[in-house]
Formats: sequence, structure tokens, C-alpha cells
Amino acid sequence: MHLCLACHAERDVWDGGYASIDQVLPGSMEAMDGIRDHSGITPRIAWCVTEDVAKNRPRPLKSVLDLGHETGISSHFPGETGTVEHGQNLNFANLDRFDPWFPELCRQIVDAGFPPPRTHVSWMFAYRDTMTGALAWAGISVDCSV
Repeated sequence: MHLCLACHAERDVWDGGYASIDQVLPGSMEAMDGIRDHSGITPRIAWCVTEDVAKNRPRPLKSVLDLGHETGISSHFPGETGTVEHGQNLNFANLDRFDPWFPELCRQIVDAGFPPPRTHVSWMFAYRDTMTGALAWAGISVDCSV
């Protein structure tokens, strides 16, 4: 079965906390358990984690692996403070840094105990052609960024 959903898992934009992971993830998983395709199989989700979530809130996301879902990677570029930034200008200003930075991000996700990611989302929809090669080289086979 092909992945049907790729979901971002990151700190909440509005308060910097993890309420969306703590509150939305369990309900989403419960709702997905009631969905079946024509052959009776539950669709799988790739929950794409940021570096911050992998380091600071891994347990809820690791629990989806036991249910047959997967974790991918969300590549928001860290700002000066090291926290996830949502400003498009930051991402455009750092496009040349993506190719060397992305393999390091994948390593950090694996070092946090997650399997090697094969699904990627984000970079705030700033894209250029060399990113495809960087993603493929890192083992990404599904890119949901554009």
C-alpha cells in the first residue's frame, strides 16, 4: 500500500509547546484505526518529525512505528536560536546550505532512535533542482515539499 498521508510533527507554532502532538496524535491514530481500504488494510501515515521533536519529544512519535506507520523528516531550517523557523525569508536565504545540511539532519534523526527517514516534507516550500539529488542521496523516496 502506498502512503496516503504525510503529517508534520513539530513544536506548536503558536506557543512553542507540544500540545498538537500530545492531543492530536492519539486522536488521529484512533481515527485511522477505523479506516480501511477496499482490501481491509488501514492506510499508513508518515509522521514527519523535526530535529527538535526527535530530540525532545520522541516517545509519542516512536509509538506509531509499532502500529505500522512510519516517521519521516521535516526539514525546517533552524534559525539563529536553533529553533524551528517558519519565515519564508530564512529558508530562501539559506537554500545553498540545504544540500550539505540535510544529511546531517538525517543523521540526527537516526541518532535520536528513529529509523532512517524515507519521506520528507517542508523546507517551507522553497525548492530548487539540486534538492532532489540531496534527498535521493540521503535515502528519501517520497518528497512532499512542493
